[in-house]
Amino acid sequence: MLRHRILLTVSSGALIWPIGYLLERLDPAVTNSPALHYSLIGGVFGALVLAPFVTTHSYRAVRMLGLVVASISIYSLAVSCATNQYGPLELSYETSVLASGLLGALLVGIATKLIAPLRISSKCWLYLSLAGLIGGFLFSHAYDTNKNIVMALVYLGWQLPVFLALYSGSIQDQQPELLLQP
Repeated sequence: MLRHRILLTVSSGALIWPIGYLLERLDPAVTNSPALHYSLIGGVFGALVLAPFVTTHSYRAVRMLGLVVASISIYSLAVSCATNQYGPLELSYETSVLASGLLGALLVGIATKLIAPLRISSKCWLYLSLAGLIGGFLFSHAYDTNKNIVMALVYLGWQLPVFLALYSGSIQDQQPELLLQP
């Protein structure tokens, strides 16, 4: 089961390259919108990585959709905070990107805990913090690249540790099932 979930997470990161490639070939007036780009990335992450954490049958589809919407919002917020260097705080570029990686990972944990709902152990928050900082570090060193393949690897470098933190930090009597199971 873990292999399938890792494959879904890798697929989520890998899909960033074709998304970026296709957006570059479409109308620039549409594709230059960061909101569209981060909505697609957040949506894919929410659908492939977070939605499978929904194990309850009560409002299952609504909960899955809620995690997709939350993921889109989290991606947009984290990127906005990083690019604005946290507004009045005027953090350095590297610090703001690290903080956004951390913020995004913790918000993903909160959203999954509340919406799925996933029972999370106290050590999960430490795992999520480390995962967010790892991803933030990778972003801070690759953000100025315009190579979609590099960015896909960087996104995967955030997504995979965040997934592993959630998976390993969830209470074991409620291990998440595969997305396509009835």
